[in-house]
Amino acid sequence: RDAQRLALTESFDLVLCDLTMPEETGAEFFEQLRTTHPQLCTRFVFMSGGVWSARTTEFVARSGCPHVEKPFSLDELRQLLHALIAKPSS
Repeated sequence: RDAQRLALTESFDLVLCDLTMPEETGAEFFEQLRTTHPQLCTRFVFMSGGVWSARTTEFVARSGCPHVEKPFSLDELRQLLHALIAKPSS
């Protein structure tokens, strides 16, 4: 659902996505983007403040996307975003 909504908006430089959301998981959202907006999958950051299951850990590792643990500092987020922005888009 959320991935479909992205099609109606302008382009994005980065996507910050929580792994735990009310209607779908961050993993489900990411998988939708692989089909609808694959170019965003290289500019994706997962966030989490909870305990990770083995399945979630494996998924994030397979995705190749960086992640940050909440609470994170503004400096930590800024460094991560600068690194992602500097990467060429695929």
